[in-house]
Amino acid sequence: MINQSDLKYFVEVAKTLHVSRAAERLGVTQPALTYCLKRLEAETGSALFVRSKRGVTLTSAGEKLLSQSQLLIEHWDKVMSSITEDADEVSGKIRLGCHSAVAQYTLPDLLPQLLKDNPKLQFEIQHGLSRHMTEAVISSKLDVAFAVNPVAHPDLIIREICRDEVSLWRAKACLNPDVLLTEPSLMQTQDILRKMKKRGIHFD
Repeated sequence: MINQSDLKYFVEVAKTLHVSRAAERLGVTQPALTYCLKRLEAETGSALFVRSKRGVTLTSAGEKLLSQSQLLIEHWDKVMSSITEDADEVSGKIRLGCHSAVAQYTLPDLLPQLLKDNPKLQFEIQHGLSRHMTEAVISSKLDVAFAVNPVAHPDLIIREICRDEVSLWRAKACLNPDVLLTEPSLMQTQDILRKMKKRGIHFD
């Protein structure tokens, strides 16, 4: 079966009208090139060249094949170029998870420019507690997640993006200085409470 290399070899011989010179330019041996030409003639069922001591000349069948070969090679190169461009272009859907509060200060800095630079890229965003988002990544329900204080797991690749600072605030006219308003189920809250306890800070 004729392949792209056969056609390129044939075109080079047709241009130079000399097998040994074409072999040198193609970087192949002369016997290999001669074998290729014979295979082409067998496939087409026609003599493509007339051989002589000075070189070769194209037959009428060879001239027809030359005109079509150049078009085929150009078309093939365009197809391969298009495939390569698609392979280099970032596309597809990314399932992203993060807590809604975390999303407010991370996604605006990430998504707009990323989507502008990669118009074929899509994001499916899910919100929830950081530990739930982490579990979803482990179970392959999400591709990636922004999580606060994620717990190490053998199926996770964790990269630190940033560190934030947590502060406690109290109004000047506070009537209940021993009361702390917080969400106790959050792992971040539990971590903060442990650190406060070590520093001797307690709330009733």
